[in-house]
Amino acid sequence: MAVANTPNAWAQNPGDTIITTIDRGIAVLKDPQLKGLDKSVERRDKLWDAVKELFDFKETAKRALGPHWNNLSEAQQSEFTGVFVSVLKNIYLSKSDTYAGEKIVFVREIVDGERGKVRTNLYISDEKKVVVDFSMQRTAGTWKTYDLQIEGVSIISNYRSQFNSFLSKNSFEKLMEDLIEKQKSL
Repeated sequence: MAVANTPNAWAQNPGDTIITTIDRGIAVLKDPQLKGLDKSVERRDKLWDAVKELFDFKETAKRALGPHWNNLSEAQQSEFTGVFVSVLKNIYLSKSDTYAGEKIVFVREIVDGERGKVRTNLYISDEKKVVVDFSMQRTAGTWKTYDLQIEGVSIISNYRSQFNSFLSKNSFEKLMEDLIEKQKSL
């Protein structure tokens, strides 16, 4: 019998997977040894290690590229996934630098076969909450996130719209050039 090497692998439902991952991420953000601007790179690296198993990066990239995905070779798909994930990682991990003890509360999960959605509320203050939904699918017995909706806005839909518009006028190679430049600037 194979033993899974990630804590999420044995989670029975998507809600447990999200809660476990959020708890690991918050532990990193609260670690006093990782506080301060001089520790931002180390903190981001540790945060990434704590949360990366939650995501199905290939599925995220595939959905973001939409119908253009099927026109790519496996090598192009792999290259796009790597660069796209790097861009997302750097954009969203940089937001962790402003963490000030905000609370994330599990609200509910909906499971329909191999798909699930988990709703959480991010409390920025007593008066302000942000609704964050995790769209998930079970692959090989493990729940993985492929999209986030923040206040009803899908990250995947947003990127798919941008990519569709860009690719209607430009080549995939030009898209990759631009993404690589963005990756370097982050």
